[in-house]
Amino acid sequence: MKKICLSWIGTHDPKFGDGGGPIIALLESPHADDFDELHLLYNFGQPLEKHKDEYRRHISKKYAKNKMVVFHEHELNPTDYNRIYEISTGIMKSLLKKYSNKKIKWHFHTSPGTGQMNAIWVLLSKTRKLAAHNVSVLITGETGTGKELLAKAIHAASLRKDKKMLTLNCAAIQETTANATLFGWSKGAWTGACGEGLGYFLECSGGTIFLDEIGELSLETQTKLLRAIQEGEVQRVGDGRVLNADVRIIAATHKNLLELVRNGKFREDLYYRLNVFAIELPPLRKRGEDITLIAEKFLGAINDKNDKIPGYTAKKLSANARQLLINYPWPGNVRELYNTLQRVCLWTDSAIITADELKNYFTHGAQHEPAGPDPDFLFPVNLDEITVGLRKKYICKALEKSGGNKSETARMLGYKNYQTLAHEMKRAGIDG
Repeated sequence: MKKICLSWIGTHDPKFGDGGGPIIALLESPHADDFDELHLLYNFGQPLEKHKDEYRRHISKKYAKNKMVVFHEHELNPTDYNRIYEISTGIMKSLLKKYSNKKIKWHFHTSPGTGQMNAIWVLLSKTRKLAAHNVSVLITGETGTGKELLAKAIHAASLRKDKKMLTLNCAAIQETTANATLFGWSKGAWTGACGEGLGYFLECSGGTIFLDEIGELSLETQTKLLRAIQEGEVQRVGDGRVLNADVRIIAATHKNLLELVRNGKFREDLYYRLNVFAIELPPLRKRGEDITLIAEKFLGAINDKNDKIPGYTAKKLSANARQLLINYPWPGNVRELYNTLQRVCLWTDSAIITADELKNYFTHGAQHEPAGPDPDFLFPVNLDEITVGLRKKYICKALEKSGGNKSETARMLGYKNYQTLAHEMKRAGIDG
């Protein structure tokens, strides 16, 4: 087995004379024993360009004797999700091809690099880990958070990617036709039945079925679904034969399935069969500044789509519009964001979308905009107790990420020197 660690080189890494940086901290920590190859991706530019060759020499001379260290240089915008993903997966594919006769265990170092770079590592570690297995996946989250997009990403990264993926909205099918839709029907199964139907399971054998809003299925259909997942066997409506179907299930719901189980509306054994790997997608309102990144991506796609419309002017978001996007609660989540941007692009002539203009196109109107202080801020409080607790959490996390390197920890936390860190550790009751 090959154990490979991938990492971007961050802003502070080349300044290895000043505390080391996260990569050197990793190489000097016990975690370095977990991998035998380190692949470093970087996008140097001014003022770091002058440190590049010196940093490569230092890393190669000091650490390459213990493990293979490979540098990969690329030119990119360090906030461009698509380009970061393309580069990261490209290197992984080349390594998979190189070691085609060996299994690879991947490690991802998430301390260096931009937030966008780290987000891609997290995405790859999550989707590839569960995608490579044949287990069922349950995706939960509010309506419009992108559950179907995630399901498609899991399928695309899986061993079934070359097979069919079908999507069924369980809330949109009638109970009388649910079994036939899922498991198929034979000729003459009911009065007026025309021909035969394979159903989703047989049509998609070898592939993936995405069952959206699975909490809407009746108990009867749940029972048959459980057998199909558990035994890989289905019976078409009107057909006594038992047929085999090899299907991976990815299910999604905005409901609390455990609560439905407690109320007798969802089978407990089916719940645990589906919930082998659970992913909860956060609502858009909890994604902070990532909202503007998503919005910019949507806006680019909308501009490209509308480019052929006579007189259309490509749109950009003003600074106050971006802030409004962050502050708005987005009850319709990602879907509402896209539709809002689409409306404002169609009806606004100006090239710059301002906050005042944007307000006119919110689905739920201005009355849903947050007003006053955040409701999470409740008074009275003990502010000293809160700030000490917050410092302790950040110090402990920074120590963990730096591998216990206190000079690097001090730098990560913005302290001028190690003595300040030592004082804050003592104040927060942290040993060391």
